[in-house]
Amino acid sequence: MKPKTLILKTAGINCDEELAHGFRIGGADAEIIHINEFTRGGSSGKKSLLDFDIIGFPGGFAYGDDLSAGRVLATEFLAHLKDDLLAFHDKGGLVIGICNGFQALVKMRFLPDPETLVKNPDGRQEATLFWNDSGKFEDRWIAMRAENTNCVWTKGIRDVVEFPIAHAEGKFIPVSDDTLARLADRKQIVFRYTDPASPDLCEMGQLPYPVNPNGSTANIGGVTDVTGRVLGMMPHPERYLYAENHPRHARYRANGESREPDGLPLFKNAVEYVRG
Repeated sequence: MKPKTLILKTAGINCDEELAHGFRIGGADAEIIHINEFTRGGSSGKKSLLDFDIIGFPGGFAYGDDLSAGRVLATEFLAHLKDDLLAFHDKGGLVIGICNGFQALVKMRFLPDPETLVKNPDGRQEATLFWNDSGKFEDRWIAMRAENTNCVWTKGIRDVVEFPIAHAEGKFIPVSDDTLARLADRKQIVFRYTDPASPDLCEMGQLPYPVNPNGSTANIGGVTDVTGRVLGMMPHPERYLYAENHPRHARYRANGESREPDGLPLFKNAVEYVRG
């Protein structure tokens, strides 16, 4: 039986088809549904998050990134779907937020720890995603080191992966040094931006632009919750599902390298986890 995946759609989202395709070739069913189907139309007409095994928050510019990236979508979720999302998490569901989706998950305080919504529903965020230090939209390929975590999505992937980025507000900033230390201690840091020629540089201090494309604290490019079932990341794995997506694919082929696209394993891992 194929896992059922919800790809959440709303005004301004533009990566929903790519994300759905990633899940489909990974072995899941994926349905793109507008958020209004969950928040409006009377109780008999509403869909439920609990009908799905996986939820994907795609990239784009939800509601035009008014106020700040992901803020309006996060507010809408907290107002209408917070309890359903927490119930989905409690039942063991998987969640991924990519780029704008990551921004929304952080600003609704579902990342880095969903428990903050339960224990302190009116509390402040533990982190944010702020304007890139470069002061401009960054649209290019980057490298990240995959950290040693229990993240379901990244099991068995390459030590260094490459993905495209496309964001203006991707600078991950924890609220305090204590929060950063807790993320590291609990192995919630999934990806760090790095130099592929020297992957260990990412843990030796703040890397400069353009290796760290946005100035993220501790070079953080993705985080998970403590269960490993929720992943938020700024780069786009759904844009590297085929070898030909990579700008150097011809060079790899000429060198005789057999390189599985770095994005595909994330979706396969999610499917395998749900199937048990």
